[in-house]
Amino acid sequence: RRALRLAGVLHASNDEWVGGESVVVQVGDQVDRGDDELGVLALLQELKGQAEEAGGGLHVLVGNHEIMSAQGNARYATEGAMRKFAQWAKVCQHKGLLPPGVAKQNHCQLYTQPGPLSCPEGDTQCFQQVERMAPYVRARFLALRAGGPIAKDLLAPHRSAALVVGSTAFVHGGMLKAEHLDGYGKADATPAEALTAMNLDMSDFLAGKKGQRLPEVAGYRGILWNRALSGAADVDKQTCAMLRETLQALPGKPARMVVGHTVQPGGKVSSSCDGAIWRIDIGLSSGVLGSAPQVLEVKADGTVRVLSETPDACSADAEQCAGQAAGGSDWLAGPSVVQRWVAGALGG
Repeated sequence: RRALRLAGVLHASNDEWVGGESVVVQVGDQVDRGDDELGVLALLQELKGQAEEAGGGLHVLVGNHEIMSAQGNARYATEGAMRKFAQWAKVCQHKGLLPPGVAKQNHCQLYTQPGPLSCPEGDTQCFQQVERMAPYVRARFLALRAGGPIAKDLLAPHRSAALVVGSTAFVHGGMLKAEHLDGYGKADATPAEALTAMNLDMSDFLAGKKGQRLPEVAGYRGILWNRALSGAADVDKQTCAMLRETLQALPGKPARMVVGHTVQPGGKVSSSCDGAIWRIDIGLSSGVLGSAPQVLEVKADGTVRVLSETPDACSADAEQCAGQAAGGSDWLAGPSVVQRWVAGALGG
């Protein structure tokens, strides 16, 4: 919430979009970042609807941790998160009988399966996995696995693997033309066609249409895991040249790419390749570093700046920075970007 308030899009005291036509992009990893995964997912989805009604937007990408959870890998999930999922499933399977306030408090809008959570009929492997789990672990596994209610009904239709908005491309890990775009989906695919195919493959996987078979886009060599651009070290000249080639090939020929995936040194947003790559994973959530929030702002005229609560990095005066730092909690998972027109917004 502090990051969203820093960006000027979240009300100072409640979960209300006040960003007008501003557009925020969150570049993935909403899970495996602390105890309140359900709260993060619910907040982002609620604000997404409010932003669209106001003429703006809130777009959320898939990170590698969403994919890990879809595969049933919970090694980075906290016990607190698992127990909250267990309570959520216990309460929300009866959401039709609950007062609206109680249902919202328990994030029951995310519970889309009629009755108790369960494995798909005939999925022997799933039943065997669940049988071996401690009872409090099961609900999170069933909700986030590929084809589970959150993966199918929230992540699949409302998450992208990568997207281009105006002068900026967004992806969780990093994307290079020769390595990721050329020939994706079909041998003669254009970069635009490859991007479309990647997003469709990701959606189909999360919806359970591909079983547990991981699509190429989500594989370890894919755009969610690649660290050639998102690593903590400066990017070498050859990779910078490959990045520029990629940007020129993408729809709209964006001027820059924004990535997350790797926590940057000192918990600060960094850039390389003369501003062609921006790395915005600062370990914001309490489940990582608990860093002070930063937001990358991109204006329509190409101006890029980092907004920060830290007084020495603030573009505003110290009093305003102190006011920003006072608001909200620190549980928004993952890094964010806000893009604006001079009086409106452009974003993805």
